[in-house]
Amino acid sequence: MTPENIESVFTEYLKTPNTQYAILINGTWGCGKTYFWKYKLNKIAGNVGFESLYLSLNGISKIETLEYQIFIRLIPYIKKQENKVFKNSLSVITNVLNGISKKLTQQTISEIFKDVDLEAFNFSKKIICFDDLERCQIPMKEVLGFINNYVEHKNLKTIILADETNIDPNQEGYSNIKEKVIGRILNFELDISSTLPLLLKKYKLTNSTFFDFLINRQTYIVDILKEYEQVNLRIICFYLDVLEKLFPFNSGQTRSMGR
Repeated sequence: MTPENIESVFTEYLKTPNTQYAILINGTWGCGKTYFWKYKLNKIAGNVGFESLYLSLNGISKIETLEYQIFIRLIPYIKKQENKVFKNSLSVITNVLNGISKKLTQQTISEIFKDVDLEAFNFSKKIICFDDLERCQIPMKEVLGFINNYVEHKNLKTIILADETNIDPNQEGYSNIKEKVIGRILNFELDISSTLPLLLKKYKLTNSTFFDFLINRQTYIVDILKEYEQVNLRIICFYLDVLEKLFPFNSGQTRSMGR
């Protein structure tokens, strides 16, 4: 599915009230799913009045830690909510800071947030993105069950980014909970023609001569990447950084590329 198609489905998802399902965006490692969320979908959400939370599941091994990470990301928004939650927010921040100072060794996550009442929190204009599902160390049945509590019971708009080729489909309970939580699976395909200009922007301020060199050869670069079927953004960025080091920006001549 093209990025434009996904943007259309995503926009419709935001407009649909009281959704009880998440959207899974599936794609190989490095194909640009996270980049797409941060620079495309996140902006779309903001433009229609949604506040976004982002959380990578990479390396998380306990539900308590996941819950803690969500609370931390909610703190900036708690003060905007109703009085009951606002009062509790002061307790949250104090407890969190105390917990961090003790490195969470003397009290559990649940104790840190024992005064929080998220039932009073309004999630209607919030959207959360859970990234790196396949890298989560919590069993899929458990982590998706946790996410489902927010999706089904709090109607929280939820995007999950994953590479399903790195998830064992035979895990106990995975198929059932996946079917319950995820309403749409969108297979992400990188559009390098529209993504490359965004990658080149970083050189505009740091190396304007190199930036101009790349801009003038965008079509050629895109053709090369397509010919070799290179869709990993991390590798593409690495290529560009290496090319910058080779680029003769201190000399009086600029080598031609592809000529």
